[in-house]
Amino acid sequence: MSLKDEKVLLKEIDQLKQSKKLVSHLAANNDSISSERKSSQSISEHLSAKNAELDVLKKKIEEQKQILDSLNEANSERRAVLPALFKDKDALRKEKQAKVETIKALRAEFRTLENEFRRTQRAERQFIT
Repeated sequence: MSLKDEKVLLKEIDQLKQSKKLVSHLAANNDSISSERKSSQSISEHLSAKNAELDVLKKKIEEQKQILDSLNEANSERRAVLPALFKDKDALRKEKQAKVETIKALRAEFRTLENEFRRTQRAERQFIT
C-alpha cells in the first residue's frame, strides 16, 4: 500500500472515530427522546384521568346548582309574600298603638275624675265633721 493510500485510510479512520462519537451522542439523544416521550405519554394519561375526574365533579356541581336554583325559586316565591305581610304587620301595629293611646287617655280621664271624686268626698267629710 502506498503512503498516499495510508494517509487516506488514516483520514477515514479519524473521520470514523469522530462519527462514532456523533453516533453515540445521537444514540444517547434518541434514548433521551424516547424516555421523554414515555414521560409525556404518562403525563398525558394522568391528565386524561384528571380530566375525567373533573368531568364527574362538574356534573355533580351542575346537579347541585340545579337543586340550589329550584330552592332559590321556591324561596323567592315565599319572599314575594313578605312585603304584603309587612304592610299588614304595620297596619296592625298602628291599630294597636291607637288602642293603647285610647286606653291611656281613658285612664288619665278616669284618674282625673277619681281625684275629683276623692276631693269631693274629703270636702264632704270635713263639712260633716
